[in-house]
Amino acid sequence: MSKMLFEAERHEPLTPVEWDEARALEAIGQIAAHAEGNFSESNRWAIHPFDVSAERARTLKPIYYGAAGVIWALGYLANVRVIGCGRSFAHVLRPLLEAHREDSLGPIGRPIEAYPLGDAGILLLQAKLAPSASAAEELFRVIESNALHPARGLVAPRTLGSLLQRAECGDATRHATLALRSGGVRAGLDFTGCPPGAQC
Repeated sequence: MSKMLFEAERHEPLTPVEWDEARALEAIGQIAAHAEGNFSESNRWAIHPFDVSAERARTLKPIYYGAAGVIWALGYLANVRVIGCGRSFAHVLRPLLEAHREDSLGPIGRPIEAYPLGDAGILLLQAKLAPSASAAEELFRVIESNALHPARGLVAPRTLGSLLQRAECGDATRHATLALRSGGVRAGLDFTGCPPGAQC
């Protein structure tokens, strides 16, 4: 018999109950509280046993599938008032970035600077949660280094989105000029989690 793609005991069974917004919000709150409660500053969040492999880091870190993405998600849910404001993760972003860079040296021998899997996503999150002149400069440098890269180019929507988000939150002329110079076109870039009217 072929192996099931999921373990039934790890999922809520389907039931005939009707949609209940309050119940859904309660479940989201429980999931968020569980995520916050299981965070460790040394290990972040434990990797699922199914995802463990020899070539993968012990903990995952990028925006796309790692700790930075979980931190972003918790912040977004708090911004739109789906959950309460929980713990602050601002102080863990720099160590997270440094650990991610160390991970990158193993498989490819150099930092990964793109948005979803690399430095740009973590740096944008840092610029949002723990802004500083040095973080802003580093983010600009990382985005600029992607401008002419054929695989990690600036015109990739999320890397361009990082740049345009910075243009909206400050440094407008500098970042917008880089976007225009690289031929980027904005389309579907609501990836930063800033709801309408929210402060960057």
